[in-house]
Amino acid sequence: MAATFSERLRIHAWLWFGEGFLIALSVLLCLLPLLAWLLPGWAGWLAAALTLPSPLMGWSIARQAFSRRDDDEAPGIELQAHAVPALATAVEQVRTRLGAPMPDAVYLDEGFNASIRQRASLFGRPHNVLVLGLPLLETLDTTACTAVLAHEFAHIAQRHGRYSSRLYFARERWRALGERTEKHIGLAHAPLRLFVAWYVPRLLEASFAFARSCEYQADAEAAQACGSIPMAQALIGLRIQSRALRRAFWPQRYAAADSGHFVELARGQALAEPLDRAQACTWLHDALDEEADEHSTHPSLAQRLQALAVDSDAQHAPIAWQRPSASAAQQWLGAEHQALAQAMDERCAEQFQQRHAQASQRRRAQRGEAHGLFSKRALRALSVDEMARLAWLEDCLQVPAEERGPWLEQGLAMEPAHHWLMFQHAQKLQEQGDFTGAATCWQPLAEQPGYYQVSALHHMAEQALRGQDWAAAQALRAQADSLVQQSEQAPSYEHHGLSAPQLQRLSATLAPLLSQAEGVWLLRETGANQHLLLIKPPSTALSRLLQRITGEAHYERQYCQVALDRVLPRVDLPLEALMLDAFDPMLEHCDARCALHDQG
Repeated sequence: MAATFSERLRIHAWLWFGEGFLIALSVLLCLLPLLAWLLPGWAGWLAAALTLPSPLMGWSIARQAFSRRDDDEAPGIELQAHAVPALATAVEQVRTRLGAPMPDAVYLDEGFNASIRQRASLFGRPHNVLVLGLPLLETLDTTACTAVLAHEFAHIAQRHGRYSSRLYFARERWRALGERTEKHIGLAHAPLRLFVAWYVPRLLEASFAFARSCEYQADAEAAQACGSIPMAQALIGLRIQSRALRRAFWPQRYAAADSGHFVELARGQALAEPLDRAQACTWLHDALDEEADEHSTHPSLAQRLQALAVDSDAQHAPIAWQRPSASAAQQWLGAEHQALAQAMDERCAEQFQQRHAQASQRRRAQRGEAHGLFSKRALRALSVDEMARLAWLEDCLQVPAEERGPWLEQGLAMEPAHHWLMFQHAQKLQEQGDFTGAATCWQPLAEQPGYYQVSALHHMAEQALRGQDWAAAQALRAQADSLVQQSEQAPSYEHHGLSAPQLQRLSATLAPLLSQAEGVWLLRETGANQHLLLIKPPSTALSRLLQRITGEAHYERQYCQVALDRVLPRVDLPLEALMLDAFDPMLEHCDARCALHDQG
């Protein structure tokens, strides 16, 4: 799995080229006024005056590319060893075991990850920063987090290889530089932005295989230091616990008006999901089914477990699916645990407000749609599809059980084989703990081709795991995997299917957007329940050139985005909006039949 000599030489050549080019460019820009002044007569004075801003550009390039300090804010909350002695001891033990240098700083951030970031100047030793995600520490125990630490320190350990570490972190610095240049808009950063936009994708393309080999090597060294089973448990725990947070905890917290999200997480209460080991095994199978991506810096989970020689079969895999009673955050942060959680809430307050605003906007749109269906019900009987939609909306809005309408029961009484109603009924039974009743609903859905077949097969496999029937679970998963492989082709799109009155109402709602955009189209992905709204802002070659040079979105696109943000909450149709560039491949699907027109 180690990178070959030719791979290392190729990456090294790219790095030499990139660093050499930036040094030469920054020096040239700094000296440009002096060189221009050497021209004879008034031409020299004029050229020197015109090139006077170039030293600022040169200094900006040197500072962005080679400074040890970031212009951005600190990566998190800095932790002092005397305040969190248990964490300091754990870090010292792991880095000593791996033969790695002591990190210059340790930070706590809001991500579900851990990393060692390295920045270097033209002269001097590298500056290593360890960043630990608070959600990671809250949901894994000290054994798994120690393995994660060992993996990160392996990247800078001496036995990892000075050559490999240097190439690995040089690659990471260029990737981070590419991300930083996207945040710095304006003409002063144009030379650096243009070069980085061309160079970084090519460097990364040439080094994906090398980056994956570094991950394999770091896994192996962490397993040697901590054991293969703890390393495998850490990798599996990362996938399961991150999914548990994404599916239940964070959506509920974003919907709440208060901002004490990390304080709530620090209380250590059990997460709503996974429900049991069977559901955790299903999630693990989903993760193991993910194919390796040749354009990724990390191998797939299946590949990493295979390299560790750990059985990835869900029946025998080391799955710690429950949130530990004593998390790494509780053990390592000690008396500072609650204070750090509160400080993290304050640090992320603006981000949480944005997420809460987005969740509130969705809820307002859902309440508006539900109100529209209730208004229809006052005039006529609802159709089965409308009952299914209303039942789904009440579930999304978390309407109390005693206040919900009998939409599921009435809809199933009218059409017992309605797929969406059957799916919702099965989910409701499973939430109530009636797994047997849920299985009776999953069974017919699993046998009939359609939108819900794969999901129903997964639920049937999960039920088989609860009954310890591993053979049946494997057969059901294999059937679902086969269906997924058949559908993993380029998605097809069809006509939106709206009636003329519906289309007229939608166009009236979107009128401010239609007046700004060059074209707006409405499609439906084949087999899906959601529509796709495609918007093409007006643009010219000049505006696209200015956008590339300055990094700022051209004003026509900004106007369209503002109009879209204003009208989208008023649309009572489930849809996803996508802003297209001038040469986006999706434009091939945009024909006159799907175009929306300004009714004014």
